[in-house]
Formats: sequence, structure tokens, C-alpha cells
Amino acid sequence: MIVVRPRRWIAFIPAQHAGVATIMHDDLFKESSRAPVYNKYGKDSLNNRANINSMSGEKPDGLRSTAPRSNGQRIDTPRPIGLKRPDEANGSRGDSSRVKQRRNSPEMIKKRMMKKFVTIVGLMVGIFLVGASLVLLVYNNTTAASNENFFATPKLSPTPSVDDEDRSEVGAENIGTSDEGLLTPPARTIFLCVGKDKGGHLTDVIMVASFERESKEIKVINVPRDTYTIIPEERLQKLRDAGRYPPRDGVIKINEANSYGGETYGMILLEETLKDLLGVEMDYRIEITTTMFREIVDAVGGVYFDVPAANGSAGLYYNDPHQNLKIALPQGLHLLNGEEAEGLVRFRSYPNGDTDRVSVQQDFLKAMFSQVLQRETIVNNAYNIAKSLLGNITTDFGIIELPKYLRYVNDLNSDKISFQTLPGYGANEEGTGISYFWVNEEQTEAMVKEWFLKDSTPSASNSPSPSPASSKTLKIQVLNGADVGGLAGTWQKELEEKGFTVADIGDFNSERTDHTRILARKENMGADLKALFNDAEIIINPVMDEEYDIIIILGKDDKL
Repeated sequence: MIVVRPRRWIAFIPAQHAGVATIMHDDLFKESSRAPVYNKYGKDSLNNRANINSMSGEKPDGLRSTAPRSNGQRIDTPRPIGLKRPDEANGSRGDSSRVKQRRNSPEMIKKRMMKKFVTIVGLMVGIFLVGASLVLLVYNNTTAASNENFFATPKLSPTPSVDDEDRSEVGAENIGTSDEGLLTPPARTIFLCVGKDKGGHLTDVIMVASFERESKEIKVINVPRDTYTIIPEERLQKLRDAGRYPPRDGVIKINEANSYGGETYGMILLEETLKDLLGVEMDYRIEITTTMFREIVDAVGGVYFDVPAANGSAGLYYNDPHQNLKIALPQGLHLLNGEEAEGLVRFRSYPNGDTDRVSVQQDFLKAMFSQVLQRETIVNNAYNIAKSLLGNITTDFGIIELPKYLRYVNDLNSDKISFQTLPGYGANEEGTGISYFWVNEEQTEAMVKEWFLKDSTPSASNSPSPSPASSKTLKIQVLNGADVGGLAGTWQKELEEKGFTVADIGDFNSERTDHTRILARKENMGADLKALFNDAEIIINPVMDEEYDIIIILGKDDKL
């Protein structure tokens, strides 16, 4: 018997079959007429392993053969891995039947097909997103350029402006910043944010907002919807040539610009009018309708807001069947849903008209931003928020721009969001009796220079968050938000025994929840109170009733 001893195994070949094995081997290697014998050092009839390496292209760490036995079975003789047997020509590696069965099982086939499917779908989605982003970018740039040229005219006179000397002093961050990169936004980004009525014609809410990269602040100027505006003659003629019908003298309220320009030119006309008024370029535009606004508020789970009173009534009440608008909001703290929030921001019957209306809108938006930017709100409502924003906002802010700004979300808080209203006053025009908001041009110019043209530098609010403040020095209101009689009074005694100051108790006349909610004016408030309740939630509300620093709305889970 000839012993064939490869590196990892030994095959015993009967002597009468040695000739067959040798012939098989000679056909493979063309080296010897005798069967090779391998030892553990790799020496054989081929003299050295380098010969095998050069022929097979691989290190022979195992040997195989297909020499037949006399009884029809197969025996193994030396053969380097890398040279295929005839039965391996179709890609098989001579696996055992069990392995083959497992590889061809429905479960494995399903896994392989699923892996291919996911890979293909992922690739297609990636290609689609990149392609769509590029197409939108090119389209938006082309459309914006053509529309801008359509209305390109000199500024109205007189208008607020910043002369060359001022620009050299304050910098030109809003005029094409040069230090932005692939993942870095400009030092200052100017957004035009508008809220349209149900028909999408009138812009009931107009805000020009600035995001400061260094200070991580958002500054917002509200422009009253009734602001007196004159469309220059050049634009009037171009609108007429485009088949639009603006007023002959060009006098409009600024919220009518979108309507007179129509679907094609409306927002561009509004942008150009604001540019005349403020002297700044808009980088991006964001549009929402009242329907979109409702859905966004519902998506974040509602907004806690202290509803004011107006005209001697205990709340805000208004009914207009023509607009299908009915507002009935009792005075006091409420968790407003989308429909109620729409009524709040659209209510106009205030003593000071549009000025009071803008002030309430600012307070609501600040409360909304403060609550939305809290980590718990984002995590708990991430899907609804994303779905609502993607489906309900019209903007020229490209998806490829988004990564530049996402990194700053965690740095935003209520202290870094500021609102101001365009300086001026409301009064009726002599002769026509039409009510307008008249802009104070000198004060407007000073505000724009301070907020939108001044160097953006880190502010004191950029410092680390202050350590948690003790609630024992703060004024606390306790409200019963559960259907348990006397719960607020019971907790008043409990808190006072622990050294807290409860200034008032009462009932919460809005949504009931199982868990307790702690409304705090600032981010460093309420942490020590949260530990006293079961699964309590802290909600930052910088515009809550000034009488209290903290309002506790008791839930059913905290029944004593």
C-alpha cells in the first residue's frame, strides 16, 4: 500500500490502484510517472511547493483527487486546491450534500433574495435622492434667477438702506458669505417665512428670520400684514404684461402682494417688496398654509399656551361663516391642538389691531419652538414631525442644504430665539379711510442693521447651560389635571411640607393625561420637582403667565 500524506490528511490507496492514481496525477502535473508522496514539510515528487504555487496560483493547504475505486466509489489523491474537478466546473466546490441542501433550502434562498432586494432598492433610493436634489437645485436656481430678473428694479424711495461705509463696518455676511463649506452654512442665513390663508392667496403671517452660525441664534422680524406698500411703476407694467391686474396706483397692503403676483410671480413680488423695505436679500423661502399649520401643531402633540383675553371677554371669541372660521378659546392655560392654534394666530379683534395680533403670534411661536426643540418632544414625535414637515411645507431650501444646519439643532433653545415687530403704528389713511400699518423708516433701518447686518459673534447665551436651579425659591402653581377631587390641595400640602412655595392651586381645563406635566419658564428649572412624581415631563414655556415660575399639571398617576 502506498501512503499519500498531504499536509492535513492521509489517504490509503490499495496497491492495485496505485497506477491509476499515478496516471491521474501525471495528467494534472506532467511531472512524474509515480505517485507523489507528501510529507509535513511539503517535499514531494514535484521537488518543492513552489512548483505547485506557480501552477495553481494558491498555497496548497489541502489535496483532493477524483480517482475511482474499484467498487465505483471515489478515492482521494494529491491535488492542490485551486484546480477544479470536473464536477466543480459549474461553480460547486464539492460541498457535502448536507451543505448543498442547506444552501438551496427555501430559507437560505429567501435570505439571499432579500439581501439582493435591499441592496438594489437602497441603491435606487440613493440614486433617486441625489438626482432629485440636483434637479431641484438646478430648477430652483434657474427659476429664481429668471423671476428675479423679471422684477429687477431700483428700490423704492425713500427706503431704509445701508451705505457702502456702513457695509464695510458691519460686514457682508448676508450678501453671499465666502466661508461656507460642504457641511458649513454661511455666517448668516436669511429666511422668508410666510403663512398663507386657506386659498393660498393672502399672506396673513410674514416673518423675515436670520440664523446666525457663530452665536447659534435665530432672530425674527414680524412684518404686519397691513403694512402700507407701493409697487413701483416698472413692476406694475410687467405685471400687466403678464396678464395680472394690480391696482393702478400700486398701493397695496403687503399681504396682498402674493395675490396680485399670482401663482407664478406672487412670492417673488413679495420678496422684492420686502427687499425694498428692509434692504436685505432672502436666501430661502418657506411657505405654509393654515391647513399645514394645523397639521404641524398636531404632529408635535399640541402646544401649551396661556390664551389672553380681548375686548372685555374672558378669552378669544369670533365667528365668520364666510371664512368658515369659528374661534372659541377661553382665557387661561390650554394645550392647544392644531385647530385651536389656528384660531389663536388668526384672531384679529384686539384693542391695538394688527400690533396685538403679531405680539400673540410671536408668543405662540416662541412657546411652540421651545417645546418642539426639547429632546423628548423630538424623540417621541419624530415620525409625525418629519411626515408633517415633508408633506406640508413649500420651500426652495434644497435637501442637500439640510446637513449644514442639522448639526446646530441641539444648540437651539428658547433663549436663542428672539422676535421683534417692524417699527411703526396702525392708522387709517386720510381720504380712503383704509386701515394700514405705517412703517417708521428710521427705526426700521436701525433694527435691520442691528439684527441682519451686524457682525455675527458668539453671545453670552453660547456659554454652557446653567446648573439646575432650586425650585424652593420659585413661585409654583399646582393644577388638577386628573379626574380626582382635591388632588391639587393634597399636593399643595405635600410640597409645602418639603419646603416649596405653592402660590396658587386650581383645575386644568384642557387635556387630561396619566403623567404629570411640569411647565417651567427656563431650562434649568423644575428638575428637583420632577423627582417627586411618577414619570413626570418638564416642558419649557418662556411665555407662560408671569405670575408663576413653574406650573404643575397633575396627572392620574400621581394620586396620593
